Amino acid sequence: MALLANHPFGLLLTSADFEGGSGLELVREVCVIHSRAKVLVLLETLDRALVVQSFRAGCRGVFGRAQSVKDLVKCLVCIHRGQIWAGSQELTYVVQALREPKPFRVINTDNSALLTEREMAVVRCVADGLTNKEVAAKLSLSQHTVKNYLFRIFDKLNVSSRIELIYYAMNQANLAARVA
Repeated sequence: MALLANHPFGLLLTSADFEGGSGLELVREVCVIHSRAKVLVLLETLDRALVVQSFRAGCRGVFGRAQSVKDLVKCLVCIHRGQIWAGSQELTYVVQALREPKPFRVINTDNSALLTEREMAVVRCVADGLTNKEVAAKLSLSQHTVKNYLFRIFDKLNVSSRIELIYYAMNQANLAARVA
């Protein structure tokens, strides 16, 4: 990493997973150090999750190892020129991922979950504008149980109303989107 930090480079070609660690972690680090980094990630298979994770990490293109060397040369030239390289299927994966709502996570300073999965489900329902009665019906709970969950959630997040809870959830989702 020190070598990459101290020496300029035109294009970095890496694998999604290489010996000693994750190639995607390398991509993230390189893109932080060199904001205009041109990175191509080689993938064993053009799996949806890996394609999306590669672009989220900051790569400029993905390339399947089973593809031809001729296409690899085209890919490298395109990325070197500042273009993005992905096939139509890979672009479909990325567009689908953009449409999906970002998962809402609330974490402690030690990066552990602050709310349980059930509490998170209640928060999502409240953020969707559901009443306690509607939350209870959707999650197969009693209204009394929903109220208890909300009291615990308010206490854990140090908020005092549904409006504050929704505002908190929106801010956390925006923060997660900026970090990813």
